[in-house]
Amino acid sequence: MHDESENAVTLFREVLQIDPRRLEFNSLIGEAYQILAEKAESSDERPRFYRQAIAAYQAEIDLSPVTPQSISLTGDEANNAHAHWALAGIHEKLAERQSAISEYELYLKATKWHSDVYPWRIPLARKKIEQLNASGTN
Repeated sequence: MHDESENAVTLFREVLQIDPRRLEFNSLIGEAYQILAEKAESSDERPRFYRQAIAAYQAEIDLSPVTPQSISLTGDEANNAHAHWALAGIHEKLAERQSAISEYELYLKATKWHSDVYPWRIPLARKKIEQLNASGTN
């Protein structure tokens, strides 16, 4: 599985060399790095793979920036619910509570007008924010 995920990252990066603005390939790279992190044999490798996943998801978000003009035209305060959901989960695994809360909040903003293919995640994100906020006060 380790080699398959690394090969996938290599192939996805080749696509991005051809078309750097191609949507979804950075997210696929992020997913591959998440798999590598979860399958890592060493606990030292895990954070490194998660950081690479974070960078890939952020690169995906950066391809469709939210600007004052886009907000005024669409009302969308965030986009790419999938990437924000994934980032929130990674930050939780890295025990980065405030970053996880921020990503769940961006996820909720991204789903405000566009929902999610998994609508059950919307109330779950609210619950996770509540739990993360409560764990920060202890």
